[in-house]
Amino acid sequence: MDIPYTPLSPDRLSECMEIMQEGNEVLLGFHDRVRKTLRKSTGNFLKKYSRRKFRAEFFQAVNEGKKPTKVHGVTLGQKGVAKIMAVKEIEWELICGFSSLARGLVKRWLNRDHGSYLTWDDMMSEACSGLSDAIFHYTDVNIKFVTFAHKAIRNRLAYKIGRAKNNFPWPAGIRKLYQKYEQAKSEFNHSVNFDELVAHMGLTNEQQSQLQQALTQIVSVSGEMEENEVSSECPAFVAKRTPRLEPDQKVAIESANLSDWEMAVLEGYISGHWGWQSEVAKRFGKSRAAPNVTLKFIKNKVLREYERAA
Repeated sequence: MDIPYTPLSPDRLSECMEIMQEGNEVLLGFHDRVRKTLRKSTGNFLKKYSRRKFRAEFFQAVNEGKKPTKVHGVTLGQKGVAKIMAVKEIEWELICGFSSLARGLVKRWLNRDHGSYLTWDDMMSEACSGLSDAIFHYTDVNIKFVTFAHKAIRNRLAYKIGRAKNNFPWPAGIRKLYQKYEQAKSEFNHSVNFDELVAHMGLTNEQQSQLQQALTQIVSVSGEMEENEVSSECPAFVAKRTPRLEPDQKVAIESANLSDWEMAVLEGYISGHWGWQSEVAKRFGKSRAAPNVTLKFIKNKVLREYERAA
């Protein structure tokens, strides 16, 4: 991810800070009103109704062009909408203006052994996400925006890296192998599959197996790998969510002798629709986190059956 650096003049930055303060105060107040309305209608306090999710719903309502603008039945006047959209208009300008800050924080993380699979592009994407959050959360002009943005980006990177590290506590050897794989992949200007890359890298069979398992873990969570990045020896349903399974993969699933609970989790995962974990957990009377925990065991069982059949 390459974002151009376009520094802002002090006068322009002060102007942007005032725009953010006015627009974000309206956005914060509107967010609170919508949360209170949802709390009354559902009877639950929606802790997970984040500002980011609310922003997405708000901008979707604005793009629909209906007047007055409503989110979950709560109306916002046109003056308030105009102030929030003014912040939206300067978002890219601010991202370009503070891209050097994001780039510097990412380099700082990459220069240390952070213990995760995240690459430069992954971390730059998260840094820009944190910067965007800072733009829509900034409400106090007495605090320098660069300080506010620095903390938001740092927190976002720390959260993402910590989550990736907890999911995949790789040994140092596998982390280095994955970094070598990413570097080799970046050397090709054309699309290249897994087999061509490992041949180019000169990996042993054991290293290929370790790298394949690492890539399977990454893709099962992030979903960012394309189909041609994994060889035919790796089950496609693990590499990418898709309702379509090859015949040999279906046989591996049937041979794994999955229980009704495990089959429900697998079907929900393959469907890929939002909120499948909650639906499956509610049906079997389990916690919201149970499907994700079970899914790891399912993948291991199916992968063993697939390798045994091969």
